[in-house]
Amino acid sequence: LMMNELEPDKASEVILRTDHNAGASIIRSMVADNVSSAAVRVEHAVKNRNNELDPETHNEKTTSLKQTIGQIEPKTLVQLFQSIALLPNTPSTVADLFEILELNTTIQVVAEWMGNGEQEVLSMVLGLLSPETFVDVYNGSDAGSLFPILSNETISWLPESTLFHVETYMTPETLEEGES
Repeated sequence: LMMNELEPDKASEVILRTDHNAGASIIRSMVADNVSSAAVRVEHAVKNRNNELDPETHNEKTTSLKQTIGQIEPKTLVQLFQSIALLPNTPSTVADLFEILELNTTIQVVAEWMGNGEQEVLSMVLGLLSPETFVDVYNGSDAGSLFPILSNETISWLPESTLFHVETYMTPETLEEGES
């Protein structure tokens, strides 16, 4: 695919300036062709947006990324986001994307990611979210499977009511002969 051959800054401009449906198709094709190259180019698009000083242009680029990335199915996004997060110093880029995407999309990506490996990387990304976004993602996710991968610092962001405590109490009546 030609986009994976473009200089990363040029590819990022194309991604940010293309209609969101066409941009999503381009990113899907880039991921299918070479997920590592696609990750570099999408990461540059996020950095391009983050480095924008003009507030109006920054908002336009944010909207473009949100609409484009939001059109891509979670399975493809997990491949892309894992590759981005494994680039040097870039887990924050995936956290930036989670912050701007629709909450439902982020929750779907987190669920898919949990079943796709690299949970340590996901834990790192979740720890880079704002506490408010993290709590929203946590509350919308399968907390039972998500909780064990979280760092203690990230867990501390959870309101007291979302933490759970399990106590085991057994009475002689609950045990049957021969059970361990």
